[in-house]
Amino acid sequence: MSGNEIDTSGFDKQIRKAKNLPDKEQVPLDELFDRRFMIRYTDFTAIDEFFSASPIAEQMPTDIGKLPEEDAKKFDQFVNERTRFSNWEEMMTKAVKERIRIRAQNNLNL
Repeated sequence: MSGNEIDTSGFDKQIRKAKNLPDKEQVPLDELFDRRFMIRYTDFTAIDEFFSASPIAEQMPTDIGKLPEEDAKKFDQFVNERTRFSNWEEMMTKAVKERIRIRAQNNLNL
């Protein structure tokens, strides 16, 4: 290798590893919202504790996106008051981004 060339072999290896990350992944909520996430961003230590404390705990469907509009507003207000997020969508987006970042770092460090 001459003085003008840059060795990219390590970088190329990292790119190949990153390409092996799955496009879609089903992640249980207690993994997506792990203890570290919950302590850092909410007033709770676990996602089940968070859901149980919500004002719509009794009506909570398995798909939060299917909440009636009135319940969705109550839930977003709860998220706003008890987390560092404005609403559920913002909280979910942050958790997914953190999951992707952590998975990418773990995959690149193999």
